[in-house]
Amino acid sequence: MSILFIFLAILSLVFFYPSYRIIPSFNKRWRPLLWLLVFLLFSMLFTHHMIRGSGKFPLLSDITGALGYMSLGLMTILFCFTAVRDLFLLVSNTFRLIKSPAIMTEPLKNPARRGFMVKFSNMAILGLTGSSSAYGFFEAVKQPELIKQEIVIPNLHPDLRGITILQITDLHVGATIKEEFIKELVARCKELKPDLIALTGDLADGSSEALKKDVLALEELTPPLGKYFVTGNHEYYSDLKGWMGLIQELGFEILLNEHRIISRKAGSFTLAGVTDYHAGSIFPSHKSSVKTALLNSQVNIPKVLLAHQPKSIFEAADEGVDFQISGHTHGGQYFPGTILVRLDQPYVAGRYVHKNTQIYVSRGSGYWGPPLRIGSRSEITLFTLS
Repeated sequence: MSILFIFLAILSLVFFYPSYRIIPSFNKRWRPLLWLLVFLLFSMLFTHHMIRGSGKFPLLSDITGALGYMSLGLMTILFCFTAVRDLFLLVSNTFRLIKSPAIMTEPLKNPARRGFMVKFSNMAILGLTGSSSAYGFFEAVKQPELIKQEIVIPNLHPDLRGITILQITDLHVGATIKEEFIKELVARCKELKPDLIALTGDLADGSSEALKKDVLALEELTPPLGKYFVTGNHEYYSDLKGWMGLIQELGFEILLNEHRIISRKAGSFTLAGVTDYHAGSIFPSHKSSVKTALLNSQVNIPKVLLAHQPKSIFEAADEGVDFQISGHTHGGQYFPGTILVRLDQPYVAGRYVHKNTQIYVSRGSGYWGPPLRIGSRSEITLFTLS
């Protein structure tokens, strides 16, 4: 209940603070309509989740979801621009007051000019919000960028050099990411002809029954060394059992704190997978454990770990993992997420080395929530082991 209250408070602040600051700049006859629009858009997310939870009216669920998440993205950007402007005004006025305390008792000089400047800054904020949102929307709906990474692994058998692993992650199929997006993504993946595919969690938002049609194209991926899946946090928010069954139907082998030996000719490496870092708080039997995943694994061959959250790197390094493949962060997706994600995760996007363990964090192949990406392009990632 407390988490829900905090979420509602933050959402209310994001929607109503910039509205309170900007709507007064419009003609009086338009203000009631603008406030009504803000309230309607604010209610869309709640409407979407209620309809989605009922399992009925899928089209209406998608429409309200699209409107709700697009509104959330727009208002988040509007909130940031408004807050920056107001913070600047607060600091400026504070310095003026410290410099000349008598200003407090003086009558306001040229109030018409002051009103014009406020209105002008509000219109500028709306213009910046609109252009930023349009840019972020088109960046989000693009097919993900292909990133190629060569990963040097010590003691890799010569027969494994050149082996390719394609990472797909954080697709978040749901209200705004649908069948056509997945079909186009699958076609691109097939052209790359990877040896192995890793889907590192957060496949969808919603029930497997409602979204089955949208993800069916993933069944067409048939790499020679198999395709593997590990759970992300969103798998635990709705229909875990249904998704586990459907993911297996799509031909993926699910690694729940376990490993497989991947072999080519005389070479082998351990491919381990862990459940989401926080899965144990929802399903205790799914508590994430790198140690369990590597139990009874061969000591003298390289270890590659699939882990949705970068946080697993601490245990992975202690367990001697050579290379960890993660997602979850979306690279922040857009401001202020680009800052907030750094408070939660040790690594955000790209390749890093933690102790003796390499880790790559994908920016995600889709997006979550608002269809916006600013400064964090989506990606699919092709690793070549050497």
